[in-house]
Amino acid sequence: MSTPTSNLPNYNKTQYGNVPLLTHHHYNLWVETIILVLKAMRAYTIVTGEEPEPQALNIDYTNWKAQEAQAATSILLSCSLDVRTYLKGMRIPQTIWHTLQKYLDNTTTVIG
Repeated sequence: MSTPTSNLPNYNKTQYGNVPLLTHHHYNLWVETIILVLKAMRAYTIVTGEEPEPQALNIDYTNWKAQEAQAATSILLSCSLDVRTYLKGMRIPQTIWHTLQKYLDNTTTVIG
């Protein structure tokens, strides 16, 4: 007997491994994986807001902005097209993160 594939996640391939595409049914699986990817990118603290944006004249500003863009891109590319409708026009990873939590996290624990 074959297994239905409609509830199995598709994947986005990254340099850190495959991330399940976020759907309305796979938030818990997705969030565990994307957190590991964001930590490997050294961008998780940017997403959670623990690492504030440095001043524009700071030597770390350019690197921080690049990591911020990589984090936003990684999160967006790991979302299904249906989920991306919640994120239209968003480019700040912290905003994207909290929007996904708001709409898709059906647990009482907020991560990040």
